[in-house]
Parts: sequence; structure tokens; C-alpha cells
Amino acid sequence: MNQRTFFNLSAITGRIQEILQPYIGKQFWVRAEISSGRERGGSFYCDLVETDDNGDIIAQMRCTIWSRDLTGIRKKFKDCDLDLVLDNGTVVGLQCSVQYSPRYGLSLKATDADPTFALGELELKKKEILERLKKEGLLEPNKNLFVPTLPLKIGLVTSHNSAAANDFINTLRQSGFGFLIFLADAIVQGNQTESSVSNALIALEKLDLEIVVIVRGGGSKTELFSLDNETIARKVSFHWIKR
Repeated sequence: MNQRTFFNLSAITGRIQEILQPYIGKQFWVRAEISSGRERGGSFYCDLVETDDNGDIIAQMRCTIWSRDLTGIRKKFKDCDLDLVLDNGTVVGLQCSVQYSPRYGLSLKATDADPTFALGELELKKKEILERLKKEGLLEPNKNLFVPTLPLKIGLVTSHNSAAANDFINTLRQSGFGFLIFLADAIVQGNQTESSVSNALIALEKLDLEIVVIVRGGGSKTELFSLDNETIARKVSFHWIKR
């Protein structure tokens, strides 16, 4: 029988710690999903997981956000008008560093979080547009425009013969009031939305209207982001606030 060498467990963990030592404390950004999350004593503990297209977990590590860092992250999100959501299943972008303990094993320590994962890149882009418009004073003047209690001359920007156009027109028709609707055909989804809606607004500006409505039918939230467009917003401001 061959001679076997037995190592103390502490020697194994010590060797692992020695190998990992050059990487301990170095920070990097991780995209992952929260699992088994829980807050205790002001700190947040969870597993970070990555799943494949079938929903199977292909990577998993324990992660901790200590109370001091969690407070700072919450403040950072609050400054962006966001609430920090760390629910199970939430995809997050965390700034982490590797931690290793001979007793508790390998884990990650998170010290920062990227708000774009909470809001989404498109939501953040919309917020930035609104901030620019606000600084230029293009949001408030619209509130000072006179709008009749029952505006009868309405400009409608939407796709001709779409469900949105038909629903809008039929609803007004059923009211029994004598609405005049001027429809400006426009593409309200996809890459052509900006130019199409802008041109429709320019066309309607030439008419004596009491209100202009941009409508579209249902769809995912992502699809609706085509209308969260700075050029369209500026067209609305410059062409209607000045009236």
C-alpha cells in the first residue's frame, strides 16, 4: 500500500489564501442576479447567480454588502431619484472584490452599485433628457398654456388606420360632441419615429388647433421608448409653447 500524505485542512485553506492573496481587494464590476437575498443588521447578504437561456444556474457566489456601503449605495440611488431594489431575481451591476476566509470560503464583497441596472439604460437616458430640458426651462411653460375645458379642435399624431387611431377617434365619436380631428400620419415605433413624429408636429403647427395628442397602441415598455426622444420633446416645446 502506497504511503499517503495527509495535510491539515488549515494547510489547504492557507495555501488557497496564499494563492488568492494578490487578487484580494482588487475591485471589478459584476453583472449578476440576486438570489436568497436578506438584510440583517443593516447589511445585505445574498447569492449572486448567472443563468443560461434555460434558466439553469451556471455560476454562483456568496456576496455581502456591509451596512456602511449599503447606506452609501442607497444615497447614490436616491440622488438619482431611484429606490435601491435588491429583490430575488433582480439583475444588478455591483462593484465587488474577492474575499477569502479559511473558515467561510470564497465570496464577494460589494461596495458600489450601478443605477443603470435599476433604471435600465433607456430609463436613464430619458431621465438625462428631462434634466437637460428642465435646465433650459422647456418643461414648465407648457403648464401656462390655455387649454379649453373641452378642446374640440384636436391634432392627432399616430399611425393612420392603426388600432390606436381607431380607438381614439371612435371614443370621441361616441361622446356626442362635435370634435374636429386632424390626423397627421406618423410612425410611432422603431428607428423612424423621431423624424416621422417631428414632421407630423411641424405639419399640425400650421393649423389652428386647441390641443395635440401623440398616441400609439399597446406594446412593451421597451417599444414605447421610441417616443422618449429628445428631438420630439424639443419639437413639442418649440412648436407649441410659443403659440
